Amino acid sequence: LAAERDFADELNGMQAGERVLRAMDNFERNAQVQETGCAAFWNLAGITRNKILLNRLDPASRILRAIDLHMDNPGVLGYACGSIATLASHDDIGLLLMRKDAGSKVLLAMDRHPTDSFLQECACKALARLARTHVNRLSLLNLDAISRIDRARETFQNNSKLTLYVQKAKRRIFYAVN
Repeated sequence: LAAERDFADELNGMQAGERVLRAMDNFERNAQVQETGCAAFWNLAGITRNKILLNRLDPASRILRAIDLHMDNPGVLGYACGSIATLASHDDIGLLLMRKDAGSKVLLAMDRHPTDSFLQECACKALARLARTHVNRLSLLNLDAISRIDRARETFQNNSKLTLYVQKAKRRIFYAVN
């Protein structure tokens, strides 16, 4: 019974993922669709098994395209960064995301909207998760991620979640130097 339930959950996750991707592809210039799509992937990829299955559908390309097309919309960017954070908690997917330039896109989003607390929090979480592997740590160090992380910390000193992600990101990135 448990195996049947697990299979049903996987199937539902894949079907939902396919529907979300189709909507993101068909309405790539619609910010509301992109924001909702990124939020959906953030939720769907919260389960490790789903993360691996969904990765076969290449949500990263759609999420990164949403960032490129909606750089002026902090809502889209915040949910895109949240999706990146969730996907990047799997090391292989984190490496793939960095190869697709996710680190620099997250940093660009941070630069574009330095006063949006939701975006900065999600971006710091994404950077902390992307920094789980040594290769990604070095890349983020070379992209000067630390200065953006420090700026977010200074701007939002009273945001405890952001502070937690800042500490994780900095600890992991600085680990690359040692």
